[in-house]
Amino acid sequence: MTFIQSFSFLGQYWKFFVNGLYITVALAIISIILGTILGVVLTMMKRSKVKVISIIAKAYIGSSEILHF
Repeated sequence: MTFIQSFSFLGQYWKFFVNGLYITVALAIISIILGTILGVVLTMMKRSKVKVISIIAKAYIGSSEILHF
């Protein structure tokens, strides 16, 4: 069985691939920034001396750990 792969379609659709790459990179950068901000805020909340804030942060962090399993 012979399989011949043709990449001739790339010349016609390269703009769509570049646009998809742009969207993917933009979403990755936004996710990194938002994740970092959320992590810093939750860390500050968890270390807070105000019990209510600390408990809320611990509950959120604990619930996300449960969802990973």
